[in-house]
Amino acid sequence: MGALSASVIGSNRRKTSRQVGLTKKELVGQLQKLKEKIKRIPTVKDLIEASAQKETASYTVFRERFKTWNNALWEAGLTDKKVEIQRYTEMELVADVKKANSILGHAPTTGDMDRLRKKGKLKVGSLGSFYWRFKNWKNVLKAAGLK
Repeated sequence: MGALSASVIGSNRRKTSRQVGLTKKELVGQLQKLKEKIKRIPTVKDLIEASAQKETASYTVFRERFKTWNNALWEAGLTDKKVEIQRYTEMELVADVKKANSILGHAPTTGDMDRLRKKGKLKVGSLGSFYWRFKNWKNVLKAAGLK
């Protein structure tokens, strides 16, 4: 097998592990199955947990294909209408992470952020905003100077 063939096979393996090659229809099916499993409309956190269990594609794949979490939910028939998601600046997102760090006394986890958000202690409405801007939680903490 030539170097090019080995390279193509290797890249296909990486794509398969993230489920990059799935169609929008297949991704919509994954969201609908996840909703049936958890008995409510899935959040980004639900998707991340399901992806870790290899039940769905990664959040990155959904974001690449649908551009926003709300678009994915809308196309899966899980929301009534397409709603414009509020975009937060990098500075606003970092400020929320730093505020959470100050409240908790340690770098916040996504679970910490979700709990503080639900208590009304943070400005940002969902974790999806962080993932949209920074791609993963490690990058969020890095941008806030916490890792």
